[in-house]
Amino acid sequence: MNRYELTDRQEKSAQHHVRWLKALYVSLVIGAIFLVLPRAVPWFSSGVPETAMGRSLGTIQDSQIQPFLITAALHMLLAVCYGFILAMLVFRFEIQKAVLLGAVIGLALYGVNFLLFRVVIGVSSVHEAPVLLTHLFFSLLFSASYKAVSVPDADRIPEAG
Repeated sequence: MNRYELTDRQEKSAQHHVRWLKALYVSLVIGAIFLVLPRAVPWFSSGVPETAMGRSLGTIQDSQIQPFLITAALHMLLAVCYGFILAMLVFRFEIQKAVLLGAVIGLALYGVNFLLFRVVIGVSSVHEAPVLLTHLFFSLLFSASYKAVSVPDADRIPEAG
């Protein structure tokens, strides 16, 4: 079997089912990156996690550890939930389509987040751009990373040897 056929088999194998453990790992890693860069870009970051997926949850003061833990836990929970949603929707596609679909899903997740906070909870925010960027960048990075790590090793592919 030549290298092209093997690569094609690996990609097809990755498209059979969601690899939940890989989705969890990717969600946690990318969620941790966005925890350190809370508004999706370094120049908006204070270095202290004060947002959950880009949405500000209040000011965290140095002496208070509890708000930091709550914010960090909520952020990571959202990262894992978003990751599982994205993994379920992009696993069947090739990498280019998966990343594009991930961007669209990220915008949809932002829309749900916006409606939840604006309509249901009633929080009015004037700084929606960082929240939108966070959702978009998280979804793009997750989709690309998940597709990269979900491809099985060549020795695990039937008839690869």
